[in-house]
Amino acid sequence: MTCFSLSHLIHALNGGALTSVELTERCLGRIAECCSEQFVYLDAVGAMDAARASDQRRAEGVCLGPLDGIPFAAEDRFCTEKMPTENHCRILCGYRPPYDADVIGRLCGMGAILIGKLKTDGFLSGRVIKNEDRNGLVGETGALPFALMVETGGSLLNRGWDGAVAFAAGSVSRFGVISCAPSFDRVGVLASSFEDCAFLYDILAPVDEKNSVGEAKRAARIAVWGECPSVDVADAVLSSVDAPDCATLMRAWRILSAVETASEMGMYDGIRFGADGMKTMDAHTHSAAVRGRLFSGEEQKLALLGTALLTEEYRRSCYFSARGVREAFVHDVRNIFDEFDVLICRLSKQTAFLPGLADLAAVSANGLLWMAPRGRELTLLETLKQRSIEGSVS
Repeated sequence: MTCFSLSHLIHALNGGALTSVELTERCLGRIAECCSEQFVYLDAVGAMDAARASDQRRAEGVCLGPLDGIPFAAEDRFCTEKMPTENHCRILCGYRPPYDADVIGRLCGMGAILIGKLKTDGFLSGRVIKNEDRNGLVGETGALPFALMVETGGSLLNRGWDGAVAFAAGSVSRFGVISCAPSFDRVGVLASSFEDCAFLYDILAPVDEKNSVGEAKRAARIAVWGECPSVDVADAVLSSVDAPDCATLMRAWRILSAVETASEMGMYDGIRFGADGMKTMDAHTHSAAVRGRLFSGEEQKLALLGTALLTEEYRRSCYFSARGVREAFVHDVRNIFDEFDVLICRLSKQTAFLPGLADLAAVSANGLLWMAPRGRELTLLETLKQRSIEGSVS
């Protein structure tokens, strides 16, 4: 079984103990064995061609970057020029973007091999349960070294504590990512270890968003929210803070995400964007016909709900009230981050919406949600790296 630690793979590829062709073949074999159902598009031929090109570059002493020859997958919300991008929606069936998302372009520019596209929930419709067989894709017994995903309401982070780890970062570019609820969307990574997460964050985050090494090595000040398992991090300063009413935040998230998603769905009218193929007398009738035929029942309900929440009858009592709840939570979190570097709590259905309030969120193996503000992302990742190393030693 291939060790999917990125440092191990890079060392093996550079030292000649492993070729990209061998690695890609093993990944494709593991996908066929355990997680092919998680893919909506798998480009085995293109991946093998890219692997052979990578091996040729390495033989000539010309690597594109540290990830040259390493396969990965991306959720089908990332625009890809060479693969369809459909977001699990009929209205985007067959859509091929004329460009790559920023993060896809950055990884492939370093020689990483995009092996395929993963299923997604589309517009929060819930038709795909991404938590099924969650440890079959990435992890010690998984099929790939890492995968790119989008975190909106817990779908990514809930995968990151059973055989794999995950992080989602607000500072990573979302250009070329199909929006669902923009103020909550975060580009994230599912990987085998926090060492790999830190390595990938260093590649994906803009240079001006990164911390200094000195800041990262300072003893982390950690705030513990609510009841959590014991946290053992060397040199860290731990303090308890009052737990928030996360159930209220969850209700606010449902309202705000429905409104934002309905707004995003408004772009898909068959004229400016989305599938066409109907001839009607005017633009309004045309758009209504396209949306009625190509939006699923769940998507239509979500569009109606989000639109209704902005009507005069519900705008003040629901939408503005939900915004007030979120603003109050943001204020409370900022006050905590004025004093602490990292905030942790137990991951649950009610706390899975908290990452929308932080700039970096990650999940550790014991189901703890770790969050950090902008400017202290590296502090969080270095703390988790240290913790995972200590855990492996013990």
